[in-house]
Amino acid sequence: MGRAEDARLAAVVRVAPGSGAGFEVTVEIRWKADLEVERAALRLRLAGRARALGRDLRLAEVRAPLRADLGTPVLVLGGGLAVVGGPGLAGALAEPDRGGGTEVALLLDDAGAHPFSVYERCLERLPPGRAQGYWAALERKRPLARVRRAAGERSGAAFQLVPLRQGGAPLPLVPERWRGPARAALVLTDHADRTDPAALRAVLWGASDRGAPGYGRRGLLGRGLALTKSFFARDRIGGLLDDPAAAALARELEAAGSEVALHSPGPGPDDRAAVRAALPALAPFHVVTWIDHEPYTNCEAFSSQGWRAGGRFGIRDLLVEAGFRWIWEANDLGGFGRPRLENLFTAARAGDPDPPVYPLPADPRLWVFQSTFFYAPPAALGAALSERGLRTLEEAGGLFVGHTYLSASPRTTRDPVQLSRAAGWRSTRTSTPAWPAPPGGCGPGRWRR
Repeated sequence: MGRAEDARLAAVVRVAPGSGAGFEVTVEIRWKADLEVERAALRLRLAGRARALGRDLRLAEVRAPLRADLGTPVLVLGGGLAVVGGPGLAGALAEPDRGGGTEVALLLDDAGAHPFSVYERCLERLPPGRAQGYWAALERKRPLARVRRAAGERSGAAFQLVPLRQGGAPLPLVPERWRGPARAALVLTDHADRTDPAALRAVLWGASDRGAPGYGRRGLLGRGLALTKSFFARDRIGGLLDDPAAAALARELEAAGSEVALHSPGPGPDDRAAVRAALPALAPFHVVTWIDHEPYTNCEAFSSQGWRAGGRFGIRDLLVEAGFRWIWEANDLGGFGRPRLENLFTAARAGDPDPPVYPLPADPRLWVFQSTFFYAPPAALGAALSERGLRTLEEAGGLFVGHTYLSASPRTTRDPVQLSRAAGWRSTRTSTPAWPAPPGGCGPGRWRR
């Protein structure tokens, strides 16, 4: 047993025989002061160059920093030992040291494991003009990634040290990333902007007309596929509480195994009182996911002021009380040029933190997810969903979360570039701006490659 203590914390490390081969190591921390934690880690040094499991699920020699975040098993092999992650770990970072060995930081907590950030200010309106770099200039955020610890609070984690015998001893078992036979996950999160129920019915069932040949055997639901479809609560066209056609489709989505999400009560800013009023009426749709709408100007967006629990626009406590569990980070990791199935586990460099999902630092009852901008003409989206693209995603055990606008139509869309991306309709204009047109109000996020 080892101990360490200072004015901030008291830590105890215990090593005991494991339930199988090897040893179980537990780390317990008692926090002695109210503070914000940047990183809490236990460091090990392994003799020689180790091998570690990367976020691509491949074992590789540690020649440069290699990080595992949530969703990637912690496994490092070196110095005759296997370091196997356990409960309570937020991740691990393996990197070569100057003495020819390998240093492993087992992360009990780390700001990079939950990199939530919010916009510095909420604008009354978007500034005029759409010059090159316009959207990038709006992407000014401040981090809220540190977890607050209170005096007397306790935290901890456990992992295993398994001796590796010479002569090809079997490696320790590590869990698969996905359940059952699944090799990857492909998620479509469709934003509510410009939703036309007729267009949405065609996307879901293959045609807007129920009497059309093949209706119900095509489209996403007709092929047994599911998606997360967000709606506004209040909108004349497409709003769950104002448009009976949208409400009927939401019930069909849920019955077919898809998810109904909330894209804010309405297209314009909604204060805390408006959100509180809308949530009870949405209970029949069993909504558990919130997707920000236009966080630059909608102050209730979680990435603006909505993350707070109080104040004019803070809604965090309201969503928790209503049963919400998932929040969109309002950040895209790619997709602004040619759309592709970006694997969110490998979108960042191997040594940089970038978890695709993580607990909200201010309230771990809510989980935050990232996405990839997946907005282009239908032919380009279809090409991205090719057999080759799917195979590449599967080989890495990957996760793709698409930020889409599948249910827009000429009835709800005016911008010619956006119209060119609506299925079954093509704009007569041939010119295309250097930067994609705004996706109907959500903002394009930024590419953090």
